[in-house]
Amino acid sequence: MKKILLLAGLLSVAACNSENTQSQQQNSEQQTAAVQADTTENSLDWMGTYEGEIPCADCSGIKMTLTLNQDKTYSLIQEYQTNKPGNNTFTTNGTFTFNTDNPSLITLDEEADNRIFFIGENFAEMRDMTTGEKIESSLNYTLQKVSD
Repeated sequence: MKKILLLAGLLSVAACNSENTQSQQQNSEQQTAAVQADTTENSLDWMGTYEGEIPCADCSGIKMTLTLNQDKTYSLIQEYQTNKPGNNTFTTNGTFTFNTDNPSLITLDEEADNRIFFIGENFAEMRDMTTGEKIESSLNYTLQKVSD
Protein backbone atom coordinates (compact mmCIF):
# COMPACT_ATOMS: atom_id res chain seq x y z
CA MET A 1 0.00 0.00 0.00
CA LYS A 2 2.87 2.34 0.85
CA LYS A 3 4.38 1.63 -2.56
CA ILE A 4 1.12 2.55 -4.29
CA LEU A 5 0.82 5.82 -2.32
CA LEU A 6 4.48 6.64 -2.96
CA LEU A 7 4.03 5.93 -6.67
CA ALA A 8 0.86 8.05 -6.81
CA GLY A 9 2.69 10.91 -5.07
CA LEU A 10 5.60 10.73 -7.49
CA LEU A 11 3.25 10.71 -10.48
CA SER A 12 1.42 13.72 -9.07
CA VAL A 13 4.67 15.67 -8.65
CA ALA A 14 5.80 14.67 -12.15
CA ALA A 15 2.48 15.82 -13.62
CA CYS A 16 2.76 19.21 -11.88
CA ASN A 17 6.33 19.65 -13.12
CA SER A 18 5.22 18.73 -16.63
CA GLU A 19 2.40 21.31 -16.52
CA ASN A 20 4.80 23.99 -15.26
CA THR A 21 7.30 23.16 -18.01
CA GLN A 22 4.57 23.30 -20.66
CA SER A 23 3.28 26.59 -19.25
CA GLN A 24 6.78 28.08 -19.23
CA GLN A 25 7.35 26.88 -22.79
CA GLN A 26 4.07 28.42 -23.97
CA ASN A 27 4.94 31.73 -22.28
CA SER A 28 8.36 31.69 -23.92
CA GLU A 29 6.81 30.97 -27.35
CA GLN A 30 4.30 33.81 -26.87
CA GLN A 31 7.08 36.24 -25.94
CA THR A 32 9.12 35.16 -28.96
CA ALA A 33 6.10 35.62 -31.25
CA ALA A 34 5.50 39.08 -29.79
CA VAL A 35 9.11 40.10 -30.45
CA GLN A 36 8.99 38.71 -33.99
CA ALA A 37 5.72 40.54 -34.60
CA ASP A 38 7.32 43.95 -34.01
CA THR A 39 7.37 45.79 -37.32
CA THR A 40 7.69 49.39 -38.41
CA GLU A 41 3.93 49.51 -38.65
CA ASN A 42 3.26 48.51 -35.05
CA SER A 43 6.41 49.50 -33.17
CA LEU A 44 7.59 52.75 -34.75
CA ASP A 45 5.96 56.17 -34.61
CA TRP A 46 5.73 56.41 -38.43
CA MET A 47 2.71 58.74 -38.65
CA GLY A 48 3.54 62.36 -39.33
CA THR A 49 5.07 64.77 -41.82
CA TYR A 50 8.50 64.34 -43.40
CA GLU A 51 10.32 67.05 -45.36
CA GLY A 52 13.47 67.36 -47.40
CA GLU A 53 14.93 68.23 -50.74
CA ILE A 54 15.70 65.42 -53.15
CA PRO A 55 17.75 65.61 -56.37
CA CYS A 56 16.20 66.72 -59.63
CA ALA A 57 17.49 66.02 -63.15
CA ASP A 58 16.47 69.38 -64.64
CA CYS A 59 16.21 71.71 -61.64
CA SER A 60 18.18 72.53 -58.50
CA GLY A 61 16.08 70.13 -56.40
CA ILE A 62 12.60 69.05 -55.41
CA LYS A 63 11.31 70.17 -52.03
CA MET A 64 9.24 67.20 -50.91
CA THR A 65 6.71 66.99 -48.08
CA LEU A 66 5.26 63.55 -47.30
CA THR A 67 2.51 63.20 -44.70
CA LEU A 68 1.59 59.68 -43.54
CA ASN A 69 -1.73 59.25 -41.75
CA GLN A 70 -2.84 56.51 -39.36
CA ASP A 71 -5.50 55.30 -41.82
CA LYS A 72 -2.69 54.60 -44.33
CA THR A 73 -3.44 57.59 -46.51
CA TYR A 74 -0.78 60.07 -47.55
CA SER A 75 -0.28 63.52 -49.00
CA LEU A 76 2.79 64.15 -51.16
CA ILE A 77 3.70 67.72 -52.11
CA GLN A 78 6.54 68.22 -54.59
CA GLU A 79 7.82 71.71 -55.27
CA TYR A 80 10.33 71.86 -58.13
CA GLN A 81 13.03 74.45 -57.40
CA THR A 82 13.21 76.16 -60.79
CA ASN A 83 12.80 79.56 -62.43
CA LYS A 84 10.67 78.10 -65.22
CA PRO A 85 7.26 79.76 -65.47
CA GLY A 86 4.12 77.86 -64.61
CA ASN A 87 3.00 75.60 -61.84
CA ASN A 88 6.01 73.99 -60.19
CA THR A 89 4.16 72.51 -57.22
CA PHE A 90 2.32 69.20 -57.46
CA THR A 91 0.18 67.57 -54.76
CA THR A 92 -0.77 63.91 -54.74
CA ASN A 93 -3.09 62.18 -52.28
CA GLY A 94 -3.74 58.48 -51.95
CA THR A 95 -3.06 55.34 -49.94
CA PHE A 96 0.07 53.39 -49.07
CA THR A 97 0.87 49.87 -47.93
CA PHE A 98 3.56 48.31 -45.78
CA ASN A 99 5.67 45.79 -47.67
CA THR A 100 5.01 42.23 -46.42
CA ASP A 101 8.55 41.02 -47.21
CA ASN A 102 10.26 44.07 -45.68
CA PRO A 103 7.90 45.82 -43.24
CA SER A 104 10.23 48.84 -43.00
CA LEU A 105 9.23 49.77 -46.56
CA ILE A 106 6.05 51.49 -47.64
CA THR A 107 4.77 51.77 -51.21
CA LEU A 108 2.65 54.72 -52.25
CA ASP A 109 -0.16 53.93 -54.68
CA GLU A 110 -0.20 54.54 -58.45
CA GLU A 111 -1.11 58.21 -57.93
CA ALA A 112 2.48 58.69 -56.71
CA ASP A 113 4.00 56.27 -59.25
CA ASN A 114 4.30 53.48 -56.65
CA ARG A 115 7.22 55.24 -54.96
CA ILE A 116 8.91 53.27 -52.19
CA PHE A 117 10.20 54.72 -48.93
CA PHE A 118 12.17 53.15 -46.09
CA ILE A 119 10.65 54.35 -42.79
CA GLY A 120 13.14 54.76 -39.96
CA GLU A 121 13.18 56.52 -36.61
CA ASN A 122 12.23 60.13 -37.53
CA PHE A 123 13.06 59.85 -41.24
CA ALA A 124 11.77 58.49 -44.55
CA GLU A 125 14.27 57.54 -47.24
CA MET A 126 13.27 57.29 -50.89
CA ARG A 127 14.23 53.91 -52.39
CA ASP A 128 14.70 52.43 -55.85
CA MET A 129 11.21 52.17 -57.34
CA THR A 130 11.69 48.70 -58.83
CA THR A 131 13.68 46.89 -56.14
CA GLY A 132 13.10 48.86 -52.93
CA GLU A 133 16.87 48.86 -52.42
CA LYS A 134 18.79 51.88 -51.14
CA ILE A 135 19.72 54.26 -53.95
CA GLU A 136 23.51 54.13 -54.26
CA SER A 137 24.44 57.78 -54.64
CA SER A 138 26.20 60.60 -52.86
CA LEU A 139 22.99 62.61 -53.28
CA ASN A 140 20.47 62.91 -50.45
CA TYR A 141 17.15 61.05 -50.72
CA THR A 142 16.16 61.42 -47.06
CA LEU A 143 13.19 63.31 -45.64
CA GLN A 144 13.32 64.27 -41.96
CA LYS A 145 10.27 64.01 -39.71
CA VAL A 146 9.10 67.49 -38.78
CA SER A 147 5.84 66.76 -36.96
CA ASP A 148 3.66 63.96 -35.65
